[in-house]
Amino acid sequence: MPTLEGSYFEESEVIATLKSWKIGSSIQYLRLEFVRAGSNEDFKAKMLEINADPVPEAVNGNPNLPNLDVSSWSLHQENSNVEAWITIANFTADREHVHFTLRNKLFEPENL
Repeated sequence: MPTLEGSYFEESEVIATLKSWKIGSSIQYLRLEFVRAGSNEDFKAKMLEINADPVPEAVNGNPNLPNLDVSSWSLHQENSNVEAWITIANFTADREHVHFTLRNKLFEPENL
């Protein structure tokens, strides 16, 4: 499964990617790391601005994610029934770099 790990993207690039995905994209799975531009609340405001819905139970339902600064979101494409789940997480004390995952709700990638 291709990922973009090992390179750091800017938070603005992540938001631009999500806006583009929302209009229409065939991306089913994307994992990368980005540099946070502000606080968790700032990122939350940007997600709400693009009409992403918080999904707190998605984090609690994944036992593989340590309980460290994790948030999940649901985002729907315009003009389709496609829904993606987005998870952002800090797995280390490095609060500046954030792990980001987007996956189509119905997509089941092999060998994750």
